Amino acid sequence: MSNESNEDVISQLRENAAIVERNEFLRSLRSQLEKRGSLTERQIAAAGRFLSAAQTPLPPAPVGRVEFRGTVLSVKFKESGYRQIPGSWKATIQSEEGWKAWLTVPKNLQESVPDVQELVGRKVTLEATLSRSDRDPSFAFGKKPTRARLCKQE
Repeated sequence: MSNESNEDVISQLRENAAIVERNEFLRSLRSQLEKRGSLTERQIAAAGRFLSAAQTPLPPAPVGRVEFRGTVLSVKFKESGYRQIPGSWKATIQSEEGWKAWLTVPKNLQESVPDVQELVGRKVTLEATLSRSDRDPSFAFGKKPTRARLCKQE
């Protein structure tokens, strides 16, 4: 990386609060920059990659009943809050178009792997009713997921 592009990344870390505040990694780099006055070449390169990805606008998530294909980014168990009703597995899926959805992991997907955590990184196809987030137009909440299936691993 040239000195000029290093200076661009450093100035973006200092001045682009809207993007830096949303990312824990960038916040930690900015904090280190403020404390020490410099970053290593590798830290600057990583910050540059994060900043360019954050500045690339994601497409808005669709609304309504949608069939989509995407990659499971995370899976976690969420308690229901009611003693009589157990919780359920929730997943964040990034669509091939780039938007993300958070929804219940359908039973057939849970049963398709020995451990639900093994779904992370796998491509899936499913249909769900999506509603767009008020805070992030590229994020949706899904209800009633159906016709879910794992895609063949490449």
